[in-house]
Formats: sequence, structure tokens, C-alpha cells
Amino acid sequence: LLGNLFEMLPGRTILYNDVPCLLRMASEKVRLQISAGYVLSTDMDEKKQEFLNLAGRGYLMTMRADGKEMRIDQVEASPEETGLIDLVCRNPGTCVKPILGDFRKNIYARFFEMIDVDKGVERELSLGRVRLNTYFDFERSIITVRTAAVRDGKEFAPESLTERIDQMKVEMLQKYLETLGFENGKMADEGHILNFFKLDFTRLKSLTNVYLSDTLQSKELHSVGKPVIRVSYKNNIVSVFLEKSEYDEADLEQILAGLRRKKKFILLSGDRIIDLDSETARDLGEAVKDFGMNPKDLYQKKKVSMVAAIKAFSHERCCRVDKYLRDMIEEIRSFKESDIALPKLNADLRDYQAEGFRWLSILAHYGMGGILADDMGLGKTIQIIALIKSDRSRRPSLVVCPKSLVFNWISEFARFDEATPVVPATARTADGPRSSMPSITGKRRCTSPHTILSATTSANIPGNSTMGSWTKPSISKTCAPSRQNP
Repeated sequence: LLGNLFEMLPGRTILYNDVPCLLRMASEKVRLQISAGYVLSTDMDEKKQEFLNLAGRGYLMTMRADGKEMRIDQVEASPEETGLIDLVCRNPGTCVKPILGDFRKNIYARFFEMIDVDKGVERELSLGRVRLNTYFDFERSIITVRTAAVRDGKEFAPESLTERIDQMKVEMLQKYLETLGFENGKMADEGHILNFFKLDFTRLKSLTNVYLSDTLQSKELHSVGKPVIRVSYKNNIVSVFLEKSEYDEADLEQILAGLRRKKKFILLSGDRIIDLDSETARDLGEAVKDFGMNPKDLYQKKKVSMVAAIKAFSHERCCRVDKYLRDMIEEIRSFKESDIALPKLNADLRDYQAEGFRWLSILAHYGMGGILADDMGLGKTIQIIALIKSDRSRRPSLVVCPKSLVFNWISEFARFDEATPVVPATARTADGPRSSMPSITGKRRCTSPHTILSATTSANIPGNSTMGSWTKPSISKTCAPSRQNP
């Protein structure tokens, strides 16, 4: 229970045996040591430190220099190692010389990695004359391993070892190889292979002599580097292209192909192993996909929509964006703090409605569309009326809505902005006759049904707004509005 409490309250200060204890919970190690006098002890400062064994989890309590508070950290050890440390702490000054043979066979052979031995007694604790040689090779995207026992310079099968100490050495090596991902002498998983190429061999070399084949030694591990995709805005055109990379187009094509296949690494010419299991690599692959770039032609400029350009801000590791686009994103992100003036209506917008209006206004300024997804009755209509009212270009506006709501829109305009002329109109339907259309000179219009979008020429009439409806609404699709028909 106490151990669980420590884990749940990192950074807090608790009282333990009436002493304030800061639960720092940093990772610490405790080592054992055997002195020249064969005394087994820990490397802890007995005056300032105390070891706790809580259900197989070790904790180190350390008194601060001022003596007023202790800090508690986690000890990096297995339950068996924790138990051994606890046993040594509870029996200080234990001399292992009378039981040296049993100690060497049952304790030291099992925990030798965490025990430091004085050079004067190191020879007496030697774990036998047998050493292990382990050979690694890499062929056809598989790493193979073979282990041989060595005595007096001669190799033989480790299965023929008879002494328990030697057998334990082989077992420890096999367990470690299994943690690396070897099964039946082979490693085929790409993730494990990549980790092997990144491996610090210190632990492995403490268990065996390590021999790497020429094929393995010749391989060089590389990252994808720091590629830069430039996103630029000029003359109302957004372009993307690869500005900088450590690799040529042929290499990049293979790298991107590997990323699409979700490979952990790929092999390039010159014995280069490219690590694809990194945030930068994945970000590059996703950016190329989001922008629709051709993997064979990354250095050529490609035109993209403004909406696609915004995706660059999801790939900040590999994208460099022009100031115009950065300012645009910042303005959209901070729309709640925008100082865009509200138009004068026959009602006051609520705070969330004013935020919606400003958000739509910013999107419209940059030629993009948006969706208000408030629940029914929360004022989406008045936000759109405010947006139309604030349009100083006096260009016509088109409202497309179900036919049953056309006159609701008319009444809402009359209620909140009676100065805006709104006129319903009809045009040819897909399967019906042409309906008469009223004069729209100098007026904004409400039209029905949606085929009016291709039949009317009102878009060229200054100062007119058009409202449209459709008779049989089905699946709705949203797209960025035309700058000529907001």
C-alpha cells in the first residue's frame, strides 16, 4: 500500500516515521560490494541513506544536507535484486569468506553484474575458465546469432557444459538475446533489427565475447536528417517544394516508399541503413502525403490549396512556412482575441456568437470556408447575417437552405437587419418547369432551388445577396467558397 502511495504522489511531501519526505521518485541504483576482508555491503551512505523494500519494489531514502527533510527515489532493480539489497542492509558487516564457495555458486554467479569485488579477492570469485563467443551475421534482412563455449582456446557446443556456474552463464546470455528479439538464433522483426543497430554492446560484452560479421560491420546507421519542405505564398498562389535534404531524389523516393510500407528501416546504396522509426521520418512521410507531392519530383514547386497549406503547421519538424501563412494561422488560432468590429444589428450578439462571427470573418478574409456546428437554437443564423452585413465589398451573397426554411431566413433578416434587401426567387429545377423570377435590381435575393447556382447571372449585379434552397436535401458537402461568390 505504501509503495502504491509513493507511485501516486510524485512531487508531494509526506510524513514517514514523523519525518517530512519529498517523493522525488528519480531513478537510482544501489550496488553491492565485497571488500578485501570479504565483507559484503552496499555503496549506500549508512548515515544519510536508508533502503526500503516494499513488496519487491526498492526505494532509497536520502537525508538532505540540512537534516530537516528526506527525499525518496526509486531503485532500479528487479524483485530478486531488491530482495538481495534488503538482505545485505539488514545484515551489515557480513563476512562471506566462510561460505565463499556457496556464495560464488549461488549468489555471485547470479548477481555478479551488481556486485563490485575488490581486486584482492576477485580471483577467488572467478566464474570458471569457460568463456563464451557469440557471432552475429546479417543477410537477407535477418540477423543470425551463434554461440560457442571456449576453454583453453578451443570452441565447443555450450550444451556440453556440465558445471552449473557455466550453464548459468549460457542461460543468462540466452535470456538477454531473447530480450533483444532473437528467436531460435534469428532476428527477423524490423523494429528489433533497428534497435540492434543502435545497441550499446556494454551489457552484451559483459556476458560474452562479441564478433560481428563483415556484413554487419560495414553497415552504417543514418537518420533521415533534417529535410525542409518550404511552403510559400505569392500572388495568391500557395506552393510547396522540398528545399533541403541530405539525400538525392532517388534516395528520397526509396525513403518515402519505405515510410508508406511502414518499414522501420531501409537499406540504401553504400551499406547505408536509414532509420525510419523516428518522429522526423514519419513527419516527412505524412507531410508529402498531405500535400500530395510526387515522391519522384519533390524539388519542383507544387500548387496547393490554402486549406492544404495549413497542414504544414502539423508538420513543424520538416516544414518552413512563409510569414504570410504564419500570420494567417496565428490570426485564426487567436480569433477569440480578434478586434474585428461587430456590425450594427437589431440585437446584441452573445459572447460565443461574437466569437463565431469573428472566426468566420477571418476565414472569409483568407478565402476559406467554415462550419458552425452549434446546436439548434443557439444563433447560427444571426452569426451568418452578421457576416453578410459586415461584407464591405457589396458583392452578392447566396444562402442555400432547405425550401421550408426560406421564409424563416427572410423573417430573421427582417428581425435583425431589415436594411438588407432579401428577395426569394425560383429558377429551373432538375425535373420541373421554369418558375418566374422577380426583378433583383438593387436587391439581395433568396432563390429556390439549388440549380439556380448555374442558371442565375446575379453574381455580377452589385449590391445583391442571393439566398437559395433545395427541395430534397440529402448529404451535405462543404467546400471553400469562391472569392467571387462568398
